[in-house]
Amino acid sequence: MIKPQINLFIGLLLLPCFTYFTHECAHGLAYLFFEIDFNLKLNTIILQAEPMPFTKIQKIVIYGSGVGFSFLQGFVGFLLLKKYRASFGFLLLLSAAVFRWAAIFQGIWAGSDEKQMSLAMGLPTAVWPLFISLSFLIMVLFSKKKMAVSNRKLFGTIFLFLLVTYLFSLI
Repeated sequence: MIKPQINLFIGLLLLPCFTYFTHECAHGLAYLFFEIDFNLKLNTIILQAEPMPFTKIQKIVIYGSGVGFSFLQGFVGFLLLKKYRASFGFLLLLSAAVFRWAAIFQGIWAGSDEKQMSLAMGLPTAVWPLFISLSFLIMVLFSKKKMAVSNRKLFGTIFLFLLVTYLFSLI
């Protein structure tokens, strides 16, 4: 009975990559909406030319698209878990949460999408990072309890997702 464990392990390795890539695709859709030329890579977007300074609305939409998509992914995972008690829902939620937590933590030294959204909206830089972090924390803690996941398994999965996300960022 080793096959389900192999499938789960492969899923655990691919889900953070999927989360990262689809997050960048959401940014790409925002650039496309504003007719800004870009190249979509596996883990980033490269603008073709230096655009005119972005308007306030453009900044909110561009930065918010990635955050919004990641939040939507996590919320869908949360709903799947809540309604069907699906393990996949928990992993979908956890992948999105870890991805945003890592970005927010990295944003302390550099810019994160959440931080940039706050600035574009004229809010203190901590508003969106706190809102997203706490929202994900509440969903993850509720889900952990519902799925009866041990702390060891939760932190092991979080560490694996962080490692895969980091390695994917190096590609």
